[in-house]
This record gives sequence, C-alpha cells and structure tokens, in this order.
Amino acid sequence: MKKSRTHKEPDLHVIMKDKFPDYYRYFAPIEKIKNVTLATLNNKNLKTHKDNSKEYVRVTRRPIGDQQIEDRIKELEKKLPGSVEEKKEEYYNHLEEGLSKLATETRIVHFNIKPENIIYDESQHCPIIKDFGEAFVLEDLHNEENMRNIFKQPLPEYAPIEAKLIASIVNQPKWKTRQVKKEDIENQMLEDFRNDSQYEKNEPSIMTDKWVRYIRNLKQGTGNTIVNKLLEHWDTWDKGSLQKIFETNRNHTPGQSY
Repeated sequence: MKKSRTHKEPDLHVIMKDKFPDYYRYFAPIEKIKNVTLATLNNKNLKTHKDNSKEYVRVTRRPIGDQQIEDRIKELEKKLPGSVEEKKEEYYNHLEEGLSKLATETRIVHFNIKPENIIYDESQHCPIIKDFGEAFVLEDLHNEENMRNIFKQPLPEYAPIEAKLIASIVNQPKWKTRQVKKEDIENQMLEDFRNDSQYEKNEPSIMTDKWVRYIRNLKQGTGNTIVNKLLEHWDTWDKGSLQKIFETNRNHTPGQSY
C-alpha cells in the first residue's frame, strides 16, 4: 500500500525550483507541466472537448537516460579500469554536495537513496538522483498522522538506523508518552546491523560499540523525547545511505553532522 504524503513529488519539484535553482544538476523529480491547451492537440481530440482553450496538467520527468550508477561503474571498469576509484569518488562527492544543498535549501529528505535511483546523465556527465516518491519535508513531521505515514513499515531498504528506531517507536500506541526502554532500542539497533548487507564488510564490534555509546547518551525517556533526539541530525540521513552505496570510508557516525 502506498504511503500517503503531504507533499506529492511534483510539489517537491516546485519547492526545489523555488529555493534551489541548480537542483537539476543533482536531481530529477517528476514535474508538473502546465499551460498546454487542447488547441495544440489533433482535431480528433478537439472534437471530444467542449472547451479547446482549457489548460490541462500532466506530469513528467526530464530526460536523464536509464543507465544506473552501478552499470556506469561496470562500464568504466571495462573501458578505463585505472580510473574507476577516482570516478567513484567524483560521483560520490557530486551527489553528497547535492544532498547537502537539498537539506540546507529546502529541508527535503529524499529517504530512498538506492542504486536504482541514481542515474548517470550523459548530457550533464554526472550522476542524478530520481524518484522522490518516499521523500518528505521536515515540517511534515510536525503532524502525528504524517509521522506515522512516513515511518510506516516497511521502510526503504537503505533507510538509516535512526529512521528504523523512530519507526519502532511511533508505530506503538500512545507513543509520545510511552516510556521507551534502552534495551528495546539496543535490540532494534542490533537487529538492523545483522540484517544490513554492509554488516559483514565492516568491523561489527566497532559499529556496535559506536551505536551503543550513542544509545546510552539518549537515556531512557518518553517516545517523544527519544524521537526528537533521533531527528536532530535528519540532514545526514540521505548521505548515510549514499555512503552505503559507494562503500566509502566515511562511516556514518550517529548523532554527528558531516
């Protein structure tokens, strides 16, 4: 079942266009195309409409091609094997820059950064992020119903652990005043690590110790208190997902900005 959103993807495009003029260098959301009249259509269509001057709206995504970032990297491995790591770093830095600007300028969280949503744009010679179907604006979280819809299970595959912890809280009855036990959060955290495809590629003890220290600092409290603490560094979430995809050495440190 599709999660409901206060802002549909075309609405997010409007926000980007207004507050982040060079968004197109990094992102390709679905856009609303307006100011097209039926007079531009063929005569057959004109006959089926009484008002041939009425505007209509359609949605579309600007052309960016269909080569996923993983396929682009494989192509480079065949053609220019010596430059792959350098190119991966270049692609990563470009997308990280875009995500930083997206958070700063628009307060939008993409929330579904994954390989399938990163396309190499041949016209601009850089990777572009698409599909804002799971995205939200930070202000959407001020409404409890929106909060439940956004953090409704299942979460996107590359969602950060903070989001999964929030989901485990807000989907409980009376979550705002309910006391959250530290061990429940730790269990959720450890379960996430065991299910994470990156778990085996990292030092599990280092990852776990880092998060245990973070959870201890949260202290036991009401669901509302814990959720607000977990939301403090929302602007790092998308970049944490990006790191997983590019397997960078920049480990996502909970509770710290990049």
